[in-house]
This record gives sequence, C-alpha cells and structure tokens, in this order.
Amino acid sequence: MKSAGQRYHSYLIDPDSDTSDDKGAKIRVLETLVKVEGIKFIPDAARASLYRHTIKQLAKAKDTSYGWTDEDKAAKALAQFGPHVPSIAFEDVYQEILAVWCGNYWGDRMHI
Repeated sequence: MKSAGQRYHSYLIDPDSDTSDDKGAKIRVLETLVKVEGIKFIPDAARASLYRHTIKQLAKAKDTSYGWTDEDKAAKALAQFGPHVPSIAFEDVYQEILAVWCGNYWGDRMHI
C-alpha cells in the first residue's frame, strides 16, 4: 500500500509521470486506496491537498442556498478518506466540519 500512496503522490507532483493512455492513473490509484482504506499511506503533503480540496467543496456547498445535496456529496467524499487528516491540514478540516455541523444543528432548530 505504501507504494500506491507514493505513486499517487508522484502523479500529483508530476502529472507527466502518468504514462497511461487516458492519463487517469492518479484517479484509479486514489479510488483503489479509498476502497482498501489506504489513504493513510499517501504522504502528508499530498494527503493534505486531498483533504483541503474536499473541505473546500464542503464549504462551498455549505455557503450556497439550497446546497444540501452538494453538502451531502462533499461530506460523503470527505468521510470516505477517513480520519487520516495530516497535522498540516487538521485545523482547516476540523474547523469546516464544525462549522457545517453547528450550522446544520442550529438551522434545524430554527424550523421547530
């Protein structure tokens, strides 16, 4: 699994290293790592990028009117990566998770 994590990292750093015909190796490696719960084997810098990208999607959905469907998709995408948030992205990720959770909790209470 470590080699797959390193491979994902190398595709992220140097997209030209993907010699596949469709240039989709990075996505296939990531999908495989998600299926086998191997996200933790991606080096911290690449993993932080992955979590930050996903948390930006969650933030965008949260701040959009009628964004519940998009918020749900982004939350599921984040959840599939598991709890392996590197320390360099920890604060960003968990602040947004709390903002979504608190906003949804209080928003739900406003309908009572």
